[in-house]
Amino acid sequence: VVSGETGDTEQDASVKKKNNKSDDEGKALSAALAKLKGLYTAGYAPVDLCSTMFRVAKYVDVPETVKLQALKEIGFAHMRIGDGAASLLQLAGLLAKLYSIPRQASPANHQ
Repeated sequence: VVSGETGDTEQDASVKKKNNKSDDEGKALSAALAKLKGLYTAGYAPVDLCSTMFRVAKYVDVPETVKLQALKEIGFAHMRIGDGAASLLQLAGLLAKLYSIPRQASPANHQ
């Protein structure tokens, strides 16, 4: 089925919509990484940043499965930082993993 004046099929329109969503998520991740780098260069300890992420993640209004996955990833990063891998790269990896956790449902759909 061809739609609009551009001659795009419905499938093409769907791909463009997904690409726009990916671009938006990429921009959001880039912005979050920039803020994280700012905190890191300001002298905040990676273990403190990780601990704060954990405390905040406990109260975010998302489905329980998403929250548990996020807390698990933060916990793993906290262990690695505690083992001596306290670097911006470790924190950036954590942020990327948190952004890759699927958003399974909107907050209104969970209990």
